[in-house]
Formats: sequence, structure tokens, C-alpha cells
Amino acid sequence: MNITVRRHILGVLSILALIAAAVVWFGYDGNQTKMLAAMCLRVGLGLGVIWLALPQIVTICERFPPRLMFAVLLGGMLALARPKTLPLVALIVAVVAALEFVGWMLTPLPKKKRSGSRQKRKR
Repeated sequence: MNITVRRHILGVLSILALIAAAVVWFGYDGNQTKMLAAMCLRVGLGLGVIWLALPQIVTICERFPPRLMFAVLLGGMLALARPKTLPLVALIVAVVAALEFVGWMLTPLPKKKRSGSRQKRKR
């Protein structure tokens, strides 16, 4: 699947979750149904945000190494779950980013290919 198909699927799922939230919110009564409507609303809005940002997310994921993206994603989830660990998580992500940068700097540059048949200039 290419990126446009995935983006359309995200948009459709977002709209379906928002419609489900509206149906449950206005169609039923009770505490459990209001909680379900709030969950559908949050999921729909979250998918909508991802739908809007998907091209930028793809370009970021293409530019950065997978280990750094994994460290940032895991660190972000850990910081959301335990906010007091944010300084430690930021330090670990910074160390991973610095190591990736050093590895990038120390990687030899690719050799330029020379064309085997050079054409002589005619004067």
C-alpha cells in the first residue's frame, strides 16, 4: 500500500470514530455510554491529527535512523506514563542521538563512480 491509500484509510477510520462518538453521545444515556463516546471522540481526533500529519511523519521517518526513532518513541511513551522520568529519558535520547551523529560522521563517504568511457572533445 502506498502512502495515499494509508492516508485515506486513516481519514475514514477517523470519521467513523467521530460518527460513532456522536451516535453514542446523543443516542444513549448512562455513564458507561458517555465514557465510550469520549473514547471514540479521542480516538477519532487522534486519528485525524495523524491523518493531517502523515506526509510529514513519513519524511521524518525516512530521514532519521530507525534506532533514533525507536528511542524517541519509546522515551516519549515512558515520559507520558511516568512524567518524573522525563530528565532521564531526555538524557538517554540525547545520548542515542549523539551516538547516531558520531556514527554518521565516521561513516566513509560513498565513492563517486567514474564513467568508464570518457568521450574526447573534438575541436
